[in-house]
Amino acid sequence: MIKDSYYGAAAFYADDIAVLVVERSFELNKFVLPVCLDRSQQPISVNAIGTTVGWGYTENNKSSNELLEANLPYLDLSSCRRKYSASNFVPFLTSDKFCVLYVNGTGTQVGDSGGGYTQEIQQLHYIYGITSLKSRDTNEFGVFTRIGAHMPWLTSTIDSIEANSELK
Repeated sequence: MIKDSYYGAAAFYADDIAVLVVERSFELNKFVLPVCLDRSQQPISVNAIGTTVGWGYTENNKSSNELLEANLPYLDLSSCRRKYSASNFVPFLTSDKFCVLYVNGTGTQVGDSGGGYTQEIQQLHYIYGITSLKSRDTNEFGVFTRIGAHMPWLTSTIDSIEANSELK
């Protein structure tokens, strides 16, 4: 289910979020694990380290055959806008986004979109963002859709799915 207000590039990828409905449950294993939603929406500290994973492009411009992981520092939207104010990319830093800084060129790449940005808190993994896009002009930061900005929509969508589910 895609958010009704999503218009892709025409709206600078604002509201770049969806809920996938699957026919059967996933089997949990070392690659498939649940994440928690932080319904209290606690703020993330600037430079706090979060984890993102994906099979996106590597330094060879080819998709990885292995699931890759990167631990990257968080940068809030206003700090990101200030830091990259000279960039033509600023319009894509919509109000529902945040940035992560790349470390030694390591970060989200083509093919990673839709993956999560998580932080571990008291041995639980919370999802705070979804990989959305990155600037073609720099390999310094990636942009994530902030889960907290969409919590009311997520909650009502999930509640609606569960209410109509045959898995009751």
